[in-house]
Amino acid sequence: MPEMNGLELAISLKSQDPTLPIVMVSGVEQPERMSPFVDMAFAKGAPIQDIMDRLQLLLAERPEPSQ
Repeated sequence: MPEMNGLELAISLKSQDPTLPIVMVSGVEQPERMSPFVDMAFAKGAPIQDIMDRLQLLLAERPEPSQ
């Protein structure tokens, strides 16, 4: 992404839709130091089953869209 980094993208997306779950996988940033704009973060190389399990939990907790 030539115009912004991943964290800037997360901030932009959350600003447009605060209920949008943001999940990042990074080889640069340490997941525990991610912004409050990131709902879940993983280090590159995390086991896929761990990622899938945590994604299911995150999506289950997501509020229903307003109509």
